[in-house]
Amino acid sequence: MIGSVADLLHRPDSGGAGGPVPPGWSVIVTGQQPALGGGPLYTLVKTAHAVALARQVTAAGRPCRAIHWVASEDHDTGEANHADLVGRDGRLRRISADLGPGRAALRHRPALAGWSDLLQALEQHCGPGPGRSFLEGLTPRAGESWGTWQSRFLQACFPDLLVVEPHHLRQAGAAALQRVVERWNDVGTDLRNQGWESFFGALAAPPLFEDLPTGRLALDGATALARLRSAPDQISTGAGLRPVLQQATLPVLASVVGPGEAAYHGALAPIFAAAGIHAPHLIPRCQATLAPSWYLRACSAWAADPATGQAPEPTPAERPRSMALLDELLAELAPHPHLAGHHRRLATLGQRLERRLQVRPHPVPRGALRHWAKPRDLPQDRVMSCAQALWEWGPGLTELLVSQIRQAEAGVSVLIRP
Repeated sequence: MIGSVADLLHRPDSGGAGGPVPPGWSVIVTGQQPALGGGPLYTLVKTAHAVALARQVTAAGRPCRAIHWVASEDHDTGEANHADLVGRDGRLRRISADLGPGRAALRHRPALAGWSDLLQALEQHCGPGPGRSFLEGLTPRAGESWGTWQSRFLQACFPDLLVVEPHHLRQAGAAALQRVVERWNDVGTDLRNQGWESFFGALAAPPLFEDLPTGRLALDGATALARLRSAPDQISTGAGLRPVLQQATLPVLASVVGPGEAAYHGALAPIFAAAGIHAPHLIPRCQATLAPSWYLRACSAWAADPATGQAPEPTPAERPRSMALLDELLAELAPHPHLAGHHRRLATLGQRLERRLQVRPHPVPRGALRHWAKPRDLPQDRVMSCAQALWEWGPGLTELLVSQIRQAEAGVSVLIRP
């Protein structure tokens, strides 16, 4: 990541201007859709990476801020309606919320759904964590939308972060979107020829929608163009055009992205060319694994790698000489029926002693360490809820993420220690 800072110092930004960005500043942008409890931990990791990078660029002499793009136009409730907790025993517990029917964007849905169940589950399964009061203070307000709540949540976590929801930028980005729509016949053909129809869906028309509280209505090219000219505030962009809106309206220096985002950005060259704007400079986000003190102690006891939780198979403990003497005594008593009662009592005592000699090196089971570091065999930050991380570590976790990611290279996995 440090090498990337040197590259960025002389790189032109995208030229866009809008939203909450101070005049004369560039931005490092990242983003994620809202979700119960803030979404998976990588929401905080991506944001911390952007904050760390922006601070480095600013310290090197170029004013720069991190900005989080709150993708509240997304309507995928399947990703937003749950939070996963990872237990010390390696078990996963999912808390789900009913976000209501239909295909309305998350910005039209109330954020209070599932919140009390989440706090109750955190109390029950994680104990009285140091971040309890912090999360209680972020309880969604009556009628507060997912986008508004996610923005408030992230700004509480990162005080120097800027946040924006895309519907606030529709007016500023309308001209760039119009240029894409006017050239869509060529753009859509190019994307289909590259095989991207399976990713973006049907490409006969640009991915633009009328954004209604009851759902999103797909628009054909002619209708989309007319609406962009007359009422752009009503038009929502699909995944293929969101980066165009971003680049056209914000002075983006670079985007911190995950693997999936990097993959679909590879398809967008013809779209950026049609819009007449620069594609963003992509920086692979870091991964992070939280390694609390109990986990590090257990890894040490089991000789496990803290980065993966993998431990070598334990070797059987050597049987003490005293147990061998007890075996000899039992063998001598066995032929004498009148001593059978003594034989049974000594055999039972021997079994109890045998079990006590097989003491675990740590009360946390060896297999639980791997499930903590790699729940569902995935990186921890793709599964664990932001809410659990903050509950167990407190709000100071976000600055810890920034400081430890700042010392890492882009795209690497970072072990976050207390």
